[in-house]
Amino acid sequence: SMGGLILRYALAKMTEAECRMIDSIVMLGPPNKGSLLALIGEMDLVKLFNASLGDMVPGARTLQIPKPIYLPPVGIIAGTLDGKVALENTGLPDGLPFHRITVNCTHPCLRDPGKTGKAIIHFMKHKTFKI
Repeated sequence: SMGGLILRYALAKMTEAECRMIDSIVMLGPPNKGSLLALIGEMDLVKLFNASLGDMVPGARTLQIPKPIYLPPVGIIAGTLDGKVALENTGLPDGLPFHRITVNCTHPCLRDPGKTGKAIIHFMKHKTFKI
C-alpha cells in the first residue's frame, strides 16, 4: 500500500516520456488520501521510530504529492475489511482518474494472489476491471 505513495512520488519526478513507458499501475489498498491509523504517528514515542507515519493523517495535513505530467491507467484494489485504509481514502486525490474494485478481505490479505491475482492480471491486460 505504501508502495503506491512511493510510485506516485516517483511519477511526479519523471518526465512525460518516462511516465509513458509505464503501461499501467495497480495499487493494493493505498493510503492515497491518508489513513486514520496514522494518528498514532503523532505520538512522540512513535515519531522516534517512524517519522513519516504522521504525514498520512487524512485531511488537510495529508502528505501532498504533486500530480505527474502523465498518469498511466491506474487500478486500485481495496479491501472491504481493511482496518488500516478506509475505502474512501484509497482513491487518487485531486480528481486524478482511476478504476477501483473491492475484494472481501483485510489489508494484509490484499497481497494474497488468490484474492487479487486475477484482477491484477485483468487490469494489466485491459486497463479496466470490467469484464
